[in-house]
Amino acid sequence: MPRDVCYNPIMSEARRQCPVCGRMVLPANMTRHHVVPKSRGGNEIEHICKTCHRQVHALFGNKELAGTLHSLPELRAHPEMRKYIAWVRKQNPDRYYRGRPARNRKE
Repeated sequence: MPRDVCYNPIMSEARRQCPVCGRMVLPANMTRHHVVPKSRGGNEIEHICKTCHRQVHALFGNKELAGTLHSLPELRAHPEMRKYIAWVRKQNPDRYYRGRPARNRKE
């Protein structure tokens, strides 16, 4: 079994690790995230959990994602994402959390 997959016999489903928050989530809770937005010519895809995906797009516009945050390590290192990651790691990985849009989001 790949290293980022965990099998839980009680849940009887394999779980995948989100590369942003590090939580083990069900495959149904994973989404495809274009590291560089398609509108900016990106084609690299990472599978991240729905909660992280929503938060990424609530905090950052496509221009910022394509310009300075065009890799997952850079995204995780951003101060706003570090605050979010610290919070979400304490949450139930089986539950979906809606993020709040940032007031200072730039397009």
